[in-house]
Amino acid sequence: MILFVSGTGTAVGKTWVACALVRHLLPQGVCGVCKPVATGAVRRGGRSISGDAIRLMRAAGLPMSEIGRVNPVLFSPPLSPHLAARMDRRPIDLGRLRRHIYNIECGTPFLVVEGVGGVATPLTSRSTWGDFMAGFRSPRTLLVCSPRLGTLNHTLLSLEYLASRKVACPLLVVSNYDPSIPIHRQNVRELRRLTKIPVSACRRGAGILSISKFILS
Repeated sequence: MILFVSGTGTAVGKTWVACALVRHLLPQGVCGVCKPVATGAVRRGGRSISGDAIRLMRAAGLPMSEIGRVNPVLFSPPLSPHLAARMDRRPIDLGRLRRHIYNIECGTPFLVVEGVGGVATPLTSRSTWGDFMAGFRSPRTLLVCSPRLGTLNHTLLSLEYLASRKVACPLLVVSNYDPSIPIHRQNVRELRRLTKIPVSACRRGAGILSISKFILS
């Protein structure tokens, strides 16, 4: 089963949520991870790597030798993937990338696939992350959103975009939630009211995200 983790934008907590989900699924069986596309590579040990991919691998207990399998497409410029690909003169082959994910899925009961940017982030000049997910069988994604000002607009627009691509969203995950901040509490309450989708409000630092009742049915 492929479980996508998408976001309403960049830096909303996708990697943290994906890692917490992996830690929840591991006791139930082998859980694979994939960060198919990443930009903004960092240099470590004389090589360019994705910090997000490294965190996913650590959560899944995978060795560094698996980095190319976990993150097959990496660009150094911290740009939207289609712009980074254009700058590097290295276009993204979405068909090949989709086959790569299916190959990983064949060897594991669960495969957590973390997106890049937001659901409408372009991967190529014609296709977005949402379009990419739509190419899979019965795609479903967790949507990670912020508790801050602006999240209602960003989340509602992201859900409309996913619906237009027929990508199901069984759960919203509000990351970095602080119940002592009034706007955080208000936004979670409004997200539940406006979307009619289950909302999991998660504090920063929670190591395990137990959400199987929403995604494994």
